[in-house]
Amino acid sequence: MGVVTATKTASMEGPAVKQSRPVHSIAIASIVLTACSTSDVPAPTENTLSQLVSALSENGPGCAVSLRENGKLTTEYAKGYASLDRKVPLKPTDLFDIGSVSKSFTAAVAMDLAQKGTLDLTSPVSAYIDGLPDWGTDVSVSDILYMKSGIPDFLEGGADGAGWRGDRLAGSEIYLDDPASFELVLGTISKLEDLHFEPGSEFEYSNSNYMLLRAVTEKASGQTFEKLVHDIAREKAGIDVRISDFIEGRRTSESHIQGHDLLNGSEISPFLGDWDVLGASSLWVSPHDLALWGEGILAEVGWFERVSTPGILQIGPEDPEENGYGAGLMTLTIDDEPFVYHLGGTEGFSSGVFMRPEKKQILAFSCNTSPELTAFNGITGDAASMFMNYEDLVFLYAWLGYDGQGPIAASSPGGK
Repeated sequence: MGVVTATKTASMEGPAVKQSRPVHSIAIASIVLTACSTSDVPAPTENTLSQLVSALSENGPGCAVSLRENGKLTTEYAKGYASLDRKVPLKPTDLFDIGSVSKSFTAAVAMDLAQKGTLDLTSPVSAYIDGLPDWGTDVSVSDILYMKSGIPDFLEGGADGAGWRGDRLAGSEIYLDDPASFELVLGTISKLEDLHFEPGSEFEYSNSNYMLLRAVTEKASGQTFEKLVHDIAREKAGIDVRISDFIEGRRTSESHIQGHDLLNGSEISPFLGDWDVLGASSLWVSPHDLALWGEGILAEVGWFERVSTPGILQIGPEDPEENGYGAGLMTLTIDDEPFVYHLGGTEGFSSGVFMRPEKKQILAFSCNTSPELTAFNGITGDAASMFMNYEDLVFLYAWLGYDGQGPIAASSPGGK
């Protein structure tokens, strides 16, 4: 297609990808995006959102989408089952694990505390967290917020073909389907003594940054992160988010959304991880509310600029450059138009939120399948892959608004 080049990676240095295989990161998917000209964007034809959803099997896991424009809900779709066992249909208002899209909430908490003078972004992380290695005094809160700390990821990928079930805590035999508390994850990060680079000099996507940011915001505010994230979601978007209490309830719920992954590389299987990685991941939000969250970010004067402006890398004494990662949001430009987004993949789920501030468009989607699970149980063909693949989702959103009517046939559902 030639407009946006996208490559999944868990570690990046400038524009170069430094990874041989996808890491099934809880954050997953930092994306390298290079924008060119919209003149190369193909005109939307058959791949509308409604047709994409129609391509999904009614008898398997599925996806839900919500599109808002100019403060109004214009389109919502859902297809597939929330649970294959109970045959419960998906709805756009169902709660999904949004994976790394959670980072936009975590960053909003930090930015809000900084704006109120409660948190100093220039302070070293060690000012808020005890027991860190020597790098604790060198890495600032700003470094972890903008993914330029050099701290390694606490998550190690397993062997090729092992899927999410092969991922584990660094230096341990604790896998994603084993229990892991926040304290255990934070302790793992504290044992990662060697940085990948000098703080502030490079960009590298690492889940460890936002686990530390959670701890920093709790210490600075004297409040639990659960309360902080609930408050910021209500303040900025008027929505509720769910966390660990919901996860526990799902284990016995009669109508919960079940995530799905491949077992032994081929068999579709329900999968629910058992790690407390709130901060880097693990918020439960519906596509309907996720679109409202994006709208709330755009609506507040000055707030969008604060959270979407990328961090600055100090390459040399007089050579600063942007790293492309804002406060929990990624940025690129298409024909001088800003394009802001974040993607999330976790065990059994895929999500994303995309914002075009100049057009006041927000697209949110969630699927109850892991990102790599693109064709199974009757879900086949280009349309399904378009819905499941990160790269193509970026293209899909790039299409919005590029012809007179846009590619989406609005269903005019009404409501907030």
